[in-house]
Amino acid sequence: MSERGDDMRPDGYFKITDKALREMGKKCEVLMKKEGWEDVPGTSEAPHGTTNERKESLQPLTKAGEKPKRPPPPPVYGITAPQEFKKQDFMEDSENDIIKLMWNMSRILALDPCRRFTLGFTIEDRWFRLWILNRGTLLRAQAFDFIQDQRSLVTVLLSFALSSAENMGWDPAITFSHLDSDNRRQYNIIVNERVYKTVTTLSDYSADNPLGRATRVWKVQDAQGNTCVLKDLWLEHDRLEEHQIYENIIQDVENSNSATPESKAKARKVVVDRLLTPLEHCRVKVSGMADDDTNLVILRGYDVNKARTVALMSTSQPNPRNKQSFGFSSPDDQGAEFITQASQDSGLQVTQRVVHNLQETEIPNDRRYHYRIVFQEYATTIYDERNLANILKAIADVLLALRWIHSAGWVHRDISDGNLYYYKERNIGLIGDLEYAKKVDQSHRNVRAGTPHFMASEAISDAYLFFPITPQPPRAPLELYELPSPWDTPLGVVKPAPPPFNHNALHDIESVWWVLVYTILFNEDAAGPSQNTSARQHLMN
Repeated sequence: MSERGDDMRPDGYFKITDKALREMGKKCEVLMKKEGWEDVPGTSEAPHGTTNERKESLQPLTKAGEKPKRPPPPPVYGITAPQEFKKQDFMEDSENDIIKLMWNMSRILALDPCRRFTLGFTIEDRWFRLWILNRGTLLRAQAFDFIQDQRSLVTVLLSFALSSAENMGWDPAITFSHLDSDNRRQYNIIVNERVYKTVTTLSDYSADNPLGRATRVWKVQDAQGNTCVLKDLWLEHDRLEEHQIYENIIQDVENSNSATPESKAKARKVVVDRLLTPLEHCRVKVSGMADDDTNLVILRGYDVNKARTVALMSTSQPNPRNKQSFGFSSPDDQGAEFITQASQDSGLQVTQRVVHNLQETEIPNDRRYHYRIVFQEYATTIYDERNLANILKAIADVLLALRWIHSAGWVHRDISDGNLYYYKERNIGLIGDLEYAKKVDQSHRNVRAGTPHFMASEAISDAYLFFPITPQPPRAPLELYELPSPWDTPLGVVKPAPPPFNHNALHDIESVWWVLVYTILFNEDAAGPSQNTSARQHLMN
């Protein structure tokens, strides 16, 4: 079970011990004592909230004469290596195991922010297969006959039994803290040798996709009680960190307005005041020194490109469009969307990756690194703000900042009601989530990015739809009905190909327009809520 109410039903699994988690969490405990935290983990019976966190609730309650009740299932946060078994090795048996294993492995990554990757295995008849899933790729080992090849079986099981928590997929830089008053799990997270304690989860739905950035955002506090916002994600190995993008934007804004010291300072102030301010950032480290990386660390340098690509399932059945979802607010810069597919026979859901220009059965290797950043301002998103005047003030500030950012040659590419903020402390609008911002380059085609609800129509179509209208001389009425002659275009003349589509400033501005439209149609003003929400919903549709 999990705090979301999601359940997993594997045929088998391993449990992590509190001792293994305590060993892994020692660094966090040392840092918290050094910073003066009062509630340091390691002083209670179950500091990491896995096997014993609800010990009293696991005791079966019975009345006189009744059989003992079956205890509830253990929390998902303490299990690893889900397993699926079939007595036979027919194709339907194998595929049923795969569906269930993929669900269980992806659920572990989605529900537990302490996981970097997860392992699992399947057995059909005598054939044992080991699996590993991280945010960059899915790998399956070659099967072996565990009756005949006893050495391989013993090696695998001993490797599980004797492994550290870190090598089983746990993140040493995030540990369980406590259950809050709403029974929600809170965590201690290390960023750049400082510990932040989560207060509430602001966003984690991107983590439901087993492959991708898996962005999670928390409201956090430091040891001094200051409130900040912490973002954790897995970035493509060739992408800049968000703090670096922030610094590059500020530098280019200054350079493009450097005619006088006054104009340079003014441009900088306008933009800096209206962007979220990075406080801390780091690439997450494991084993004390190495930057966490899906290939170099998790797979220990294994070259995934040498692996043979196989179909995950024997057949690919595309979903009806009404059952397909883009995974809103989690654009993928590699040009891929995730489509959630319901399995009719099992009631489970299998997340299938559909990649442009690739076969549906191929799973690309997206090498990624683990990155965290802390922002100073804890502001309200436009989505959550319920005062229309505050929203309009925020939008005005956002447009002012975008004017300077665009003039410096940058575009944001992911304007949405979740990335724009109203900051009450300064009565100002803020722009956040710069991870998809980039310099405009007309010579290279952009990979599509953005949140579908708010993307400009050309951006979501990945093509130019609107062109300058060239005035034409007036025609006689009969000419309106004449078909063009094939000889109108000289022989041998080839029309130039249309330019590659690139996101430009107008697309950012159109996204702001869609934010306003969405606000009018969806957001309820606290001072004057709708009297007939069903009629309003019908009108909106």
